[in-house]
Amino acid sequence: MYLVDTSVFLEIFLRREQSGEAKRFLSRTPFNELYVTDLSLHTLGIILFKQNMQTAYFQLLNDLFKKGEVWRVQLGTDLTDKIVQIAKKYNLNYVSAYQYAAAELYDLTLVSYDKVYDQTDRRSKLPGTLLPEE
Repeated sequence: MYLVDTSVFLEIFLRREQSGEAKRFLSRTPFNELYVTDLSLHTLGIILFKQNMQTAYFQLLNDLFKKGEVWRVQLGTDLTDKIVQIAKKYNLNYVSAYQYAAAELYDLTLVSYDKVYDQTDRRSKLPGTLLPEE
């Protein structure tokens, strides 16, 4: 089971270098094995609206939740202390600490292009490393 970080979606939407790899990961992994935090969804909304990509954002939501079986993870305010502890321990910003806390709480593999997780105990995996051999 995988927690897909915001960076994986941004790689695709912003047509970055690893967009093909990110697309392959998302298309080849069963949706019921994918988790996305509410914070990632809101962050994607902010970024995509800023890029005038509102239609793409709504299509993503439709694909993930109406057509697909992706799980949405939300951390309650009762976990704020945990997020703060993680942020301090690994010197992470709020978004990264939230993602890390969600992965830890639900025992998920964090999938990300963000190297900030390299300094943590859980680390993260690049989408390409999770693809089956072709």
